[in-house]
Amino acid sequence: MAHWFQPLKTALGQPRPAPLLVANAGQEALGELVDALLPEHPEVEVHTDARRLLDAPPEHPVVLVLREEDIDGLRHPLDVITRRGPSTVLFCDAPTTRALERRAKEVLAGVSLRLECPSRPPHFAVQGLRQALAVRAPGVVWKGGNLPATFAAARPHGRLHELSAALPYAALVAELRAHPREWIAWTGVDSHLRLRRVRQAHAEVGHRTRAILVEPALECPGWWPVHGQMVDARTARERMERAGASLPGQVAALNHFEPEALSWTEEFLRHGLDAPTAEAGIVFMAAPEGRPDPSLRETAIMHGRRILRGEADPPVFRVFRPRDLRGYLREQLALLTRSLEGGGGEASLEDLASWTAWARNLPVSRGVDALVATLATRSPELAAELLLARHGDRPEAWNQLASWALEWGDTEAAIHWAHRARDNRAATNSRR
Repeated sequence: MAHWFQPLKTALGQPRPAPLLVANAGQEALGELVDALLPEHPEVEVHTDARRLLDAPPEHPVVLVLREEDIDGLRHPLDVITRRGPSTVLFCDAPTTRALERRAKEVLAGVSLRLECPSRPPHFAVQGLRQALAVRAPGVVWKGGNLPATFAAARPHGRLHELSAALPYAALVAELRAHPREWIAWTGVDSHLRLRRVRQAHAEVGHRTRAILVEPALECPGWWPVHGQMVDARTARERMERAGASLPGQVAALNHFEPEALSWTEEFLRHGLDAPTAEAGIVFMAAPEGRPDPSLRETAIMHGRRILRGEADPPVFRVFRPRDLRGYLREQLALLTRSLEGGGGEASLEDLASWTAWARNLPVSRGVDALVATLATRSPELAAELLLARHGDRPEAWNQLASWALEWGDTEAAIHWAHRARDNRAATNSRR
């Protein structure tokens, strides 16, 4: 499946008299196809209007993205498509393929190769999940798209277990303990109460990184943003053309139609940087003297706090090597740790929430007791999350947690932690 396009690459190099067809194709595969053709056909272009083929050099391959509403208008450009032969690849989604079979059989009859395209999620979504795991992010905020398909591609041997954040706190903890190796997809995260409980339950159980908030109604500082949403191919091509790309369809496809990547690429093009992709542009900007720096230190300096908060655009997260990014995040954690040691007055609650989330996965080297006490003066909820993650099973910790929970009004959590204190005390006495 990884090389589904190989027959098409072979056909492009042969003197065939008719165009090629990629049938039942999702837009998600278009970037993969263009990227595969690029080494041998650097001038390959993507068009979304058959009339533009009249201006396309016949020796350069063209991928024509057809939509169902275009079928009836193919009668006139059909001669152009036929004359171009195998240098034209018709790229059709499932509805368009069916429309061709019903209303334009002469087009199908003239095709020299029909290739079925396998279904796949967007490339950038898969890479986002993989990078989150490699960097040991506190968790993932899924912003939209097909999560099951993306997860299956990113973690083919993993398991995704869906849970509702509406469950009582004790049930959240029990469910996490029952699924220690699975990824948890949280639904119904629509209030600060539910978000706080999810974060604290993961801290209590020690279940790290493998947590996904599915389209939550509020932000979760520190968690990694990932989505599988794409800009329509026609709109994306028009945007790249207006921004000045010489091969706008190719540029849009190489960015896999990712909204944030297209916005970055627009900015690069408008400022005279001929970057084929957002990630290539970000790497270049890290070394403006023209010597790309694989460490991307300048980019880390510019975006470090936004990366820690989970506010940076997804392409920024993906350009780093995981080991380097963990190092930069430790630097940001150290800065916030020093702020906490000084009383934490300069740090915003968003920074403190991000620090607490990442401190569980990228441990700080300072004494935790004093940091918990300082954090409690600003946010007992965040202090509880840190205490749960770093202090093990101690009666005094459970009593403190129960007291804080009563302060912020979560009776369910208070009862749960009071029971933990009682059970821990009983277990300690029985060992004596």
